Amino acid sequence: MKKLLIILFLSLTITANIWGIDYNHCRAIVHINGITTSAIDAQKNLDKLMFVYQSDTETLEYFLAYNPTKGFIGDVIDVIKQKLSENPTLMIDGKNLDFEMLVRAVVYHQQESVDKLTAKGVTVTTELETLTKKAYAQSMNDDPDLAIVKQNFEAELAATEADIGNKIKSLVLVPHSQGSIYANKIYQLFGATLPTARIVAVGTPASFVAGNGDYVTSYEDSVIGVVRAVASALQSNAHGYRSGDFMGHNFMSIYLSADETRIQIVNKITVALNTLPICNPLLPGHNCSDFLPEGLTAPVGRLYDNVKGCASSDIPEGYITFYRYNGTNGCVPNYTFAYKNAEIYTCQSSSNFTMIGSMKVDDFFKIATYTGNTTVCGGTNSHWIRYVP
Repeated sequence: MKKLLIILFLSLTITANIWGIDYNHCRAIVHINGITTSAIDAQKNLDKLMFVYQSDTETLEYFLAYNPTKGFIGDVIDVIKQKLSENPTLMIDGKNLDFEMLVRAVVYHQQESVDKLTAKGVTVTTELETLTKKAYAQSMNDDPDLAIVKQNFEAELAATEADIGNKIKSLVLVPHSQGSIYANKIYQLFGATLPTARIVAVGTPASFVAGNGDYVTSYEDSVIGVVRAVASALQSNAHGYRSGDFMGHNFMSIYLSADETRIQIVNKITVALNTLPICNPLLPGHNCSDFLPEGLTAPVGRLYDNVKGCASSDIPEGYITFYRYNGTNGCVPNYTFAYKNAEIYTCQSSSNFTMIGSMKVDDFFKIATYTGNTTVCGGTNSHWIRYVP
């Protein structure tokens, strides 16, 4: 679970909340350790990662999916076996198809992936199902320890969600060394059942990063250099150093300490997070839904005219307030609601609007699903439909 390491971090969090930044917890960073790493050292890796990477705009959760060690020889043998069974693509009718997409389409019957295969001219036939399921089973059998890492991942995910009282909607996997191979397999084999994820692999012996993820491998990493000499592995793309680790491979003392590797890791985690769903997509002032929630309380906040004479909202933190348009402009949705303080409409007077009722944001999230942003009367609104389990 997340460890609050320093008083400074606590003070920054408190200060941020005072300034009204929304801290709806729903995103996480997950570390999977590499070979010959004890549980204690793996936790230290996570602590250092949390220290190095802190978001200025949200509170991220951090947890460890521990990869148990069998000792140096045992771990090296496992990596060799894993390298022999790497499976980024599957050859079907002369086409190299993304293995993860096939698993989602065939094993988990995910319609989006079926549609992607169809767009490539591939039909999900009985033969395709047989080949995909065989490769899926083989990937599981080739790596019996995968079940342990997956179990640790799921246990920590459940514990994190219980701790914050909210579902993790998206996460960034930051694996190191052998952990990168496990991250690839977790993404490929189980990604359809997990929160939306991206991977930023560190010091990776793998030949690819699943899900079009990214990676950082040091030119000075002798361990990956040895792997690359005997098997395919991604090329190095950053400079580290060997202070405290003559092999240049250590997660803490090399990758999270050397300036270039550390900066690249931080930047690539940020890029990954920017591609993932955010926790609270409500827009100040501009939101609409296809339904009016039941159980609204008396309206809170106010509608007023700003200095331009345009209707604006001033809603207390943590609430939304539905309002009705009393004019004749047909582009206004039936159910529009305000959030925080912002102009709500294209410069009409607040006298044209009537507040209907309010509810807590958390309660709204339980009954509504965000479908994206939409253009309403020339402005951008977040759009919501009723949640159906």
